[in-house]
Amino acid sequence: MGVVYLVRHGQASADADDYDVLSELGRVQAGLVGRELARREVMPTRVVTGSLRRQQETARLALTAAGWEVSLSRDDAWDEFDHLDLVAAYDKAAGLADLPQSPARRIEAALPRWGSGKYDADYLETYSDFSARVHAGLERAAEAAGSGETVIVFTSAGAIAAALVALLGVGEPQWQAFNRTAPNGGFSCVVRGRRGHTVVSINEQAHLLPGNVTYR
Repeated sequence: MGVVYLVRHGQASADADDYDVLSELGRVQAGLVGRELARREVMPTRVVTGSLRRQQETARLALTAAGWEVSLSRDDAWDEFDHLDLVAAYDKAAGLADLPQSPARRIEAALPRWGSGKYDADYLETYSDFSARVHAGLERAAEAAGSGETVIVFTSAGAIAAALVALLGVGEPQWQAFNRTAPNGGFSCVVRGRRGHTVVSINEQAHLLPGNVTYR
């Protein structure tokens, strides 16, 4: 049986000029998840990230905290959806009076339109294509997790949610729920056996302690 851990990156720097870097709290969260997995005696045979800096930085900090000496592998299938593209399409379709003021709320409002599949021509990557991309990445990670081996993937909330709904056989509304509730520095676990893949935990976060839990 092989094991795949899906780890969400630490909190990004929402108010910085470059969002794609970890905040100070994000760096703390990265260390906490590394120490927690090491406490559980997890020994990865492979560590994978997408192309995003926040994913790769989380992976490096977690590896250091855990004391693992494993090289990072990159698989762009684990990149997050393009929230700027989603918001631009939503803004164009919505009346100005209907636009939420908060950037986070704008993204939240844009997700159902994207996920509905009714307006695919408006997007650079459709929800269906995004889901298929992530699922292909999951298959590669699971294939690499041979019997008794462990692969850790450092990725983003939307990608983890897409992997979970594919394995659980549920739909896009559940994807939104998983995406919304994935904590920074939290993780889910999938095992690969003879009968296929099984989700054994979702959005674990007890290791973060209350003061270190964030969702954006």
